[in-house]
Amino acid sequence: MPTGRVKWYDAQKGYGFVTSDEGGDVFLPKNALPEGVTDLKSGQRIEFGVVDSRKGAQAMGVTLLEAPPSVAELRRRPPRSCTASSRI
Repeated sequence: MPTGRVKWYDAQKGYGFVTSDEGGDVFLPKNALPEGVTDLKSGQRIEFGVVDSRKGAQAMGVTLLEAPPSVAELRRRPPRSCTASSRI
């Protein structure tokens, strides 16, 4: 099955696009998402099937390969310290 990264996904509109690791963008409708998943984040890795539609390639049967980090997790991470070598 092809894999790729979510290019963008709009939960209100119910669709988005995934950039396939094989190249090219694939339409991503909400009915392709796993049960219980209502949103995807840009950059999130997924695995998906592809069907050809009148308008081009369309994803189906999406599997999440990684979950996006939670807001709480991002807030818990200590800030990266600046060192003299990183400023050069």
